[in-house]
Amino acid sequence: TVNLRVPVGYKATLDDPVKLANDAVEYAAGAVEEERGLRFSRRFVIKQLRVEPSAWPDVAAMRAAIMDVENAPMTVGLPDLSVVP
Repeated sequence: TVNLRVPVGYKATLDDPVKLANDAVEYAAGAVEEERGLRFSRRFVIKQLRVEPSAWPDVAAMRAAIMDVENAPMTVGLPDLSVVP
C-alpha cells in the first residue's frame, strides 16, 4: 500500500479496481481518493507452486493482464475549470 498526498485543488482520474484470478495466482489492484490524497494498493497471491506445462498459456495470459494494469497511466492535475457545473 502506498499513500500519496495530492495538492489542494488537484484531482486524480482513477480506474476501477482490478481483480484477476486463475488456478495458479490471484492479483488485485486499485486506488481510492481519501482526504487530500490517494491510497494505492495491490496484492499478488501465488496459489500453486508448480504449474503443469499445459497451464502455461493461462499463466502467460495472466502475466500479460497484470502487466497491462501495472503499466496503465494515472492522471493527477487541476480540474477543467472551463466546465461550469
